[in-house]
Amino acid sequence: MRQNVAILAALLLVLTLGLWGQYDLSPERFRDAFPSVIYEVMMLFVLEGDWTLRIDLTWQLELARFLAPLASVVGILIVLTHGPGLD
Repeated sequence: MRQNVAILAALLLVLTLGLWGQYDLSPERFRDAFPSVIYEVMMLFVLEGDWTLRIDLTWQLELARFLAPLASVVGILIVLTHGPGLD
């Protein structure tokens, strides 16, 4: 149970960090195109961050770009190595 909470906390932390970076980058776009902004940040979790190559990134986005795939891989490994009935 604690592992699930840790995975969820890590994913939400990185998502929040990415959204904060997107807001610092362009507050107007953050308000006007929020679905696109959240989609771009979520794409970082599956190694699809090509949109980050076109712009100068804030430190929050740089950190999220590094941590998002790491959080995904660690979360998947924890779930796959978690034996049945070990809650």
